[in-house]
Amino acid sequence: MVTPESWTTPMSGQAGFITLSARTATRVAGTFNYTAGHSAAPCAARVVTGGAFDITRESGLPPLPTGVGSTAIATIGGVPWNAATIVGLSGGGTSFTLAADNTSYSITLSPKQLVSAGNTYGIPSQMGITVLRTGTADSWWGGLGADIGASPSRP
Repeated sequence: MVTPESWTTPMSGQAGFITLSARTATRVAGTFNYTAGHSAAPCAARVVTGGAFDITRESGLPPLPTGVGSTAIATIGGVPWNAATIVGLSGGGTSFTLAADNTSYSITLSPKQLVSAGNTYGIPSQMGITVLRTGTADSWWGGLGADIGASPSRP
């Protein structure tokens, strides 16, 4: 009997990447790489480099969603930061919150006004921001005063 094993990427936002090189109504292709650790035991990590996929489905691929993004990046303390997860919460109407997290930090954005696609909003004058350092009591709030950054909305 073979015992199942699994490897997962950490939620650091730094484990790898996927790059799409083609996307049509019937085909999607691209490359990827990542490093994954064993989920249960201290085994050697699995490193995948030069991964590739090329999928054609003659009956067609599902349409791509519109008006959504899938990347959250920032610079924190002079160091580039990438989100591993992004969650949007809507209270209905014009109320929503966006949270982006990885194993180091959590960043939450809360608009102070109606947000329209394709515009950029000042932080903190038009959009509140809270940054939490994961696993600590450290937190920062954009607060009041002059803008410290901007958050673009995507069409």
